Amino acid sequence: MSRYDVNPRSPSCALCPVRDCLICSSSAKSSIPHFGMLRAQRCYAAGDVVVLAGQPLEFVATVTSGIASFSRTVGGDRRQIVNLAFPSHFIGWPGRAVSPVDITAVTELTVCIFNRAALEARLEKITPLRQRLMEMRLNDLDEGQRLADCA
Repeated sequence: MSRYDVNPRSPSCALCPVRDCLICSSSAKSSIPHFGMLRAQRCYAAGDVVVLAGQPLEFVATVTSGIASFSRTVGGDRRQIVNLAFPSHFIGWPGRAVSPVDITAVTELTVCIFNRAALEARLEKITPLRQRLMEMRLNDLDEGQRLADCA
């Protein structure tokens, strides 16, 4: 597996190419440095497994570049892609310690990761952050419904 962590202090959150679309966009300017201390970047090569279904997922992440697929096994031998994550999409489930799906890098993938427990603690204290995460999840559901309607 060719994933690697990038220094959490570099690049700066302020230089992130998709920052305005991420959960961080709800952070007040004064809380960004503290929020940045909770994160690091991680890179995966195309084909790398981010996490397998049923495994603990100690982090949540936002995609800053590349594409990830969410899939599951159906019928014992078939793979079903249930979602794709593009830049600015959220990976992970606050409140869930185990991944319900396999997550794989489709292309070279860079994500900004946050410790799940630390993010959950921040969500309890910062209402705009909690609201932004809910908005992002609802947008994902809307997009999934739109794609299902086109099929």
